Amino acid sequence: MPAAGPTAHLADPVRVEHDGVLVCDKPPGLPTSGRDLSDPLCLQGLVMARRRRRKVWAVHQLDQDTSGLVLLALRKPLVPAVGGWLQRGTKTYLAVVHGRVSGPRRIDAPIGWRHAGGRRFPAIAADGRAARSHVTPRATSDHHSLVEVEIETGRTHQVRLHLAHLGHPLVGERLHRAPPCGRHPRHALHAWRLALPDAPPPLQGLEAPLPPDLLGLLAALGLAAPASGR
Repeated sequence: MPAAGPTAHLADPVRVEHDGVLVCDKPPGLPTSGRDLSDPLCLQGLVMARRRRRKVWAVHQLDQDTSGLVLLALRKPLVPAVGGWLQRGTKTYLAVVHGRVSGPRRIDAPIGWRHAGGRRFPAIAADGRAARSHVTPRATSDHHSLVEVEIETGRTHQVRLHLAHLGHPLVGERLHRAPPCGRHPRHALHAWRLALPDAPPPLQGLEAPLPPDLLGLLAALGLAAPASGR
């Protein structure tokens, strides 16, 4: 039986396990990592409770409100190798955005930091680190679009910042849109697919279906959900 606790109502996020690597479908609203390894309110804590393990390692991170694919490792020495698979692989997101996106677009906009109110935030910055994304519309209406975003780099908030820079911020975007969007309870972003050609075959082609809240949003906006490719 799963351990009782604040995440006990959540389904087991592990979708694939192979040779110490866990492929998880992270629910929205749950951080990937917590303040420390004793924090139950994160994906790592949820997996540790369900698997009755003292430690697991997050190979990469998603924003708290972004749903979808995250890779975890059961053994720390696996982290560099799995991180290499990610760097050489392809990461694809689905996003619901404001406006009608026409045609494929490539975005080259460096990402750095801005400071406001004593805090710092990711931002498009001329002196930031190089970042490139490829945006392809999947469904459009008069006022909204479902887009596929493939990223060549993995900068903090990259998809969110690049879509806002393109003039098509995420529905539900509160940080990188002025005024903030309250159309949806979270920013409408989902880590959809990972293609890892250097990984063992069970881990080479991975997909996490859109969660119910984003399927409901698409239906409300009159946008067709993408068909599964797996």
